[in-house]
Amino acid sequence: MGKHFVLIHGAWHGAWCWDGVVRALQAAGHSAQALIKAAG
Repeated sequence: MGKHFVLIHGAWHGAWCWDGVVRALQAAGHSAQALIKAAG
């Protein structure tokens, strides 16, 4: 069983910026979750 990764974007980005990374981690047997950070 792989590891679980939680990915948080920086300024001017969204969870979409991690799409490729999430797919690569999942293909390698891990789980990944890209969070959406609310402005404020």
